[in-house]
Amino acid sequence: MVISKRDVDTSRFETLRLHDKMRELCLLKAEEENFVQTIDTSTAKSKFPCKSRRLAVVRCPGEAFSFDTEVKNPSLRTLLFIECRRWKATSLLFTRHKLMRVLDLSYVDFKGGKVPSSIGKLIHLRYLSLVWTNVTQLPASMRNLKKLLYLNLDVICFSTVLDMPNILKEMRELTFLCLPMSLDDKTKLELGNLVKLETLECFSTKYGRDGSEGYDAAQISLYLY
Repeated sequence: MVISKRDVDTSRFETLRLHDKMRELCLLKAEEENFVQTIDTSTAKSKFPCKSRRLAVVRCPGEAFSFDTEVKNPSLRTLLFIECRRWKATSLLFTRHKLMRVLDLSYVDFKGGKVPSSIGKLIHLRYLSLVWTNVTQLPASMRNLKKLLYLNLDVICFSTVLDMPNILKEMRELTFLCLPMSLDDKTKLELGNLVKLETLECFSTKYGRDGSEGYDAAQISLYLY
């Protein structure tokens, strides 16, 4: 039912995926139980409005779908954007859905490259991905996301650097952290409180601060540059 792949050297699981038949069965049952809903404007299967607590927006051109207008479910717990490269996020995304647990904003655009400070209202958030977004500035309010387990900041930094305030020291529950490839030269990271961290990617010692080496490096999978 479940197909796994292990790392040759460490024998740790790298990937897990469902067999095709099992996946089809899970999707069928999910639809029957209203467990998850998919909005895909490239097909005729999309259903509005969103009533499920878990929503995946797939292949949705920015001009063809307005999240602020179409989705007003205050009980939303999970939101995934898949192949939505032209969709633009606004502060309403965060102010209307304060119960969010899982938020994947991969490839989403933010006005001026700034993440709205209202993201700090998502105090229940466990998973946050900003992979390949146009983010150049994070708000200080992100220090309120103290329940985060997974944080991926692998943003686009071709010609700019990410302005990142000192927010990580508050996220003591983090087990996975991926930092951006380029940070402001004045950035100082405090990682000493991240005692549960298991994976740390794209960490550079030049951004370290005295006391930031409090974690046990032997217990962490490090990906340095």
